[in-house]
Amino acid sequence: MEKMIEIIVDGNSLAVTPTIIVLQALQEHDIDIPALCYHQALGGSGNCGMCMVEVWNTNSWEPRHACLLPVKDGLIIKTATPRLKLLRNWAAKVLLRHRPFNNIRVEELLAKQIQDEMQSQEDEWLEGSIKKLADNWSDGCVLCGLCIKICSKVGKNRLTYLRRGKKLCISLVRGQDDNASCGNCRACSHICPTGFITPNPQQTFTEILI
Repeated sequence: MEKMIEIIVDGNSLAVTPTIIVLQALQEHDIDIPALCYHQALGGSGNCGMCMVEVWNTNSWEPRHACLLPVKDGLIIKTATPRLKLLRNWAAKVLLRHRPFNNIRVEELLAKQIQDEMQSQEDEWLEGSIKKLADNWSDGCVLCGLCIKICSKVGKNRLTYLRRGKKLCISLVRGQDDNASCGNCRACSHICPTGFITPNPQQTFTEILI
């Protein structure tokens, strides 16, 4: 049996497996941390910005993505500080600009994170920046990248990020002489957290030729 290690979460000692990441450890102990871009079989990417925690590092608290942070013995974590609530508030507002979502639970999850009483100059600036970007976003896709990861994992390699910055999107890739169909496995549609991907990704994504 694998030897457990101890981490401290919000003042409570937890015994966890040493080979997992913090987000998985928190989920296994029923500690609710929002996350959209993480799947246990694929790992995390930090793209959604929702799973932030604060970690004690020598003499200060540092915000870190729980989906990317490995556990280690003696790790000290906070999950619900005012700074974390503000960070999740900002992240949720950014992600909500991608709606409507086919999965209503995603919108409910994001709405829970918004703290209306935490308005500030920075928050107002963020709202203005989001509005400038929103016209270029695909409705329903939060660019979590899980579809790209699962497509690679099953050996299809048909999905990729395309463009950069505010024009970033996910596209279906097909070679000039590639006649093989896509959509039979439906792995990407099953793993998409927002329901953006239809059962056939060829009907969802813009196709590019390579």
